[in-house]
Amino acid sequence: MGGMRSLIVFTLVLVAAAPARAGTYEVHTLSAASPGLDGWSPYVHAPRGYVAVPAGPGGLAVQFHTRGLFDRGDVGEWVFTAPPDTTIVGWDVERAVSGIGAGGWNTLFAATGDGRVRFLYTDVPSQNRSWAVMHAGALAAGHVTAMLRCAGPGPCRPAPIATLRLRNSRVLLHDAFAPVASAPQGDLAGEGPLAGTAALSFTATDRGAGLYRAYAVVDGRRLEPVEIGEARCHALLAGGGAYAFGYRRPCPLGGGAVVAVDTTSLLDGRHTIAVVVEDAAGNAVTVYGPATRLVDNVPDPRPPAPRPRPRPALPAPRLAVTAWLERGRRRAAAMTVRYGERVRIRGRVVVLAGGPASAAGGAALDVAERVALPRAAWRPLTGLRALADGRFTTFARVGPSRRLRIVAPGGDSVSLTLRVRAPVTAQLVRGSVLRGRLRGGYVPRGGAFVELQARADGRWVTRRVVRTFSSGRYRGRPGARGPFRARVPRQSGLPFAAGVSPPRTAGRTTPRTSR
Repeated sequence: MGGMRSLIVFTLVLVAAAPARAGTYEVHTLSAASPGLDGWSPYVHAPRGYVAVPAGPGGLAVQFHTRGLFDRGDVGEWVFTAPPDTTIVGWDVERAVSGIGAGGWNTLFAATGDGRVRFLYTDVPSQNRSWAVMHAGALAAGHVTAMLRCAGPGPCRPAPIATLRLRNSRVLLHDAFAPVASAPQGDLAGEGPLAGTAALSFTATDRGAGLYRAYAVVDGRRLEPVEIGEARCHALLAGGGAYAFGYRRPCPLGGGAVVAVDTTSLLDGRHTIAVVVEDAAGNAVTVYGPATRLVDNVPDPRPPAPRPRPRPALPAPRLAVTAWLERGRRRAAAMTVRYGERVRIRGRVVVLAGGPASAAGGAALDVAERVALPRAAWRPLTGLRALADGRFTTFARVGPSRRLRIVAPGGDSVSLTLRVRAPVTAQLVRGSVLRGRLRGGYVPRGGAFVELQARADGRWVTRRVVRTFSSGRYRGRPGARGPFRARVPRQSGLPFAAGVSPPRTAGRTTPRTSR
């Protein structure tokens, strides 16, 4: 092992940082700015011992617990895997090691590509280390691994928990494939003079990082880009690199865009115009041009002679609408309720001064809702019609947290906020395993965080944080004595307020909905 260690030190001298270039993009995970876990997966081999691989907002960890000795070859790993059609060319991550006891512990960081394993960093034998950055460049790997293992020859003992922690990971991926675009359509791609706003549309496909954005270039000057993907496809670092994201494949592999040029901002005459599409790694191809086009914005014609004015019609009566949420005897414009709880929407339409009071009767109201998710759109619901005295009532459907908007004829509107607690169940099995399900749908990609809590000193303490599957189901060991409960905190991408399950003890396992 001493010879291998000296060889690895020599290798680290050769893999000095390579400058970023076209065809590469960054994936940031395990950090405050990008806490996601996309691309990471654990591996454990310890037949006689217990090795935990927790993952949460603070990062990743490998933990060898004191439940006996660990044998040679026992290992815990976290592996980051590159998406198809990409390779890993660089990796930065912060690591810390603690709880190293007796025996031959090894801390190893490695990259695997073309069937070969290349060690990037070793600590042989392992020592307790504070947070420091592990950097490696000039790689060509399909995945990278951080591991803590017992290398022998004798058994290894933690003191009391041998732990390897990871945070603030930055993986540099190389994508060698440029987008492939279809023939453009539209007046900007046609012939003849251009006037007003000229536009073209196209579709494209990509391999690797996905379609990022498209933009026009006029006389060598790049105009404002048109984003192709959704929120995950936007640059992660505000004011920083344009090719840093929180996901391995941040953008869609297929899509299209409409690129427009406002020719009124150009002088009349000939201009060179091109349209370019690029992927998230900066690979760009020209969709149209460069082509020389004539801009000719003809002045507007003279307005026609004014026609005789018709007799003005009587103005429509001005209506105003008020509304509130009602549960039992409580009324409010914003309300927090349990999932499935019956909530009534009440209100009234009134006529402002100057109009007949009867105009409020039978007024048709437009009702729409918007789920509490970023970039969610308003969705129209079944309309309402006021009674003869202007009053109206309906019930809110069972669903997630959302905003409700009621619009009266003439445009007056009122907004209501309905916050719904996350419906989580909990069941204690085999005395120490807590499992259950987050109901109601809308589970974000990668799962939702669930805090496993135990009662201690008169208050609930979070013992472990787990992540649900896409179905909403979860499972974990709180690692303490009961009673226990599951708590789903308010979190990005999940349109529910914080919710908790009823407490569970060893003698009570019947599942119930959350409070």
